Amino acid sequence: MSDLKAAAERLGNDAKQIIAEEYLRLTDPTAVDEAWLREIGFKITDHGFSMSLQTDGFIVTRSDKGNWYLSYQGLTGVPAIETRGQLRMLASAIGISLTEYGI
Repeated sequence: MSDLKAAAERLGNDAKQIIAEEYLRLTDPTAVDEAWLREIGFKITDHGFSMSLQTDGFIVTRSDKGNWYLSYQGLTGVPAIETRGQLRMLASAIGISLTEYGI
């Protein structure tokens, strides 16, 4: 742990601010909803009884019970997505950039 503390002490305030903001973004407890998905670039597609929003092959589907699920190029077994932070972490883990904050 002392190595981590030493590394943190070498960081400038700008780097610490960026790390803090990214941590908060990835742990955001705000619930996923359709409006937010649209804001970050997802488009509605019709998949029968479910509503799906899609961007670059990254699909988030809402079940008839209201749960959001992820699918991406054969990725299976992913549990329901409840928060924005969870979706951001999953997207980051599989290399998908979400369009947020006009970026």
